[in-house]
Amino acid sequence: MSIELVPITASEAERITVLMPGYLQEMAEYTEAPRDSDGHLRYPYLTHYWREPDRFPFTMTRAGIDCGFALVRRLIDPDSGENYHSLAEFYIAQNFRRQKFGTQAAAMVLQTFAGSWEVSVLKTNLPARSFWQRILTEVSLELTCRDAGESFRYDLVV
Repeated sequence: MSIELVPITASEAERITVLMPGYLQEMAEYTEAPRDSDGHLRYPYLTHYWREPDRFPFTMTRAGIDCGFALVRRLIDPDSGENYHSLAEFYIAQNFRRQKFGTQAAAMVLQTFAGSWEVSVLKTNLPARSFWQRILTEVSLELTCRDAGESFRYDLVV
């Protein structure tokens, strides 16, 4: 069974909100995660995806069940003035992994917006680094990687 990439409207935001705690818990293993005043992990930019026109929220759905999400931003390169897309967040829930759904979903997200992309991966997140190195090599026409401090930044063309 395959994955469907579904754009999410503001009225459907809860579809991502319910997946966010699992994502944040995993990310907290690799980096300092933002917390609210009560100490709960939080993602401070989620509401921006329905207020700003250059942000695109998606869920990945299998047989009607949301199994992950992707948050994409359209940015402008300050040097060239060219548009490119940035994969801000990407998550597949634990029980849907190792079934090639992440591979399908990542390719679908990247191919939804043909052109230039950036994907950043924390250096300490070894599983994500392995996943993205494999996927980006498969889908990219051009791929470069550079050290960006705490992460590696992949610049690619799809």
